[in-house]
Amino acid sequence: MLSQIRRWSVLSILGLFFFMVIVDGSIVTIAIPDIAKDLSVPTGEANLIISVYLITICATLLLFG
Repeated sequence: MLSQIRRWSVLSILGLFFFMVIVDGSIVTIAIPDIAKDLSVPTGEANLIISVYLITICATLLLFG
C-alpha cells in the first residue's frame, strides 16, 4: 500500500494536471478569434482544430490514467 504522503502527492499531481488541462482549454477557447485571424481561416475551422486538440487530450488522459 502507498503511504499517506505518497497518496497525497499523487492526488496533488493529478489535481494539478487536470487543473492545467482546464486552464489550457479555457485560454485556447478565448484565443480562437485571434488564432483564426492570424491563420486566415474561418472561426468555425479554428474551432474544429481546437476541438480535435481537446479530444486528443481527453483520450490520452484515459490511456494514461
